[in-house]
Amino acid sequence: MEQKLRKELIYNEHLISKIEFLRIRMIDSGLRYGLAHPTTVRLSQQLDKLMLIKQKEIK
Repeated sequence: MEQKLRKELIYNEHLISKIEFLRIRMIDSGLRYGLAHPTTVRLSQQLDKLMLIKQKEIK
């Protein structure tokens, strides 16, 4: 049980780190290339997917 909780915490921390990393990259891309640039849009879509995963975990 304790190991399962530890794995869940590590997964959660990893997911949050990935979300934060993508958020920073998306903001940087938006500032450099504009909000409609394909790179910015792709990063936004990836971020949306990860945030949906996180939201489902919370519920």
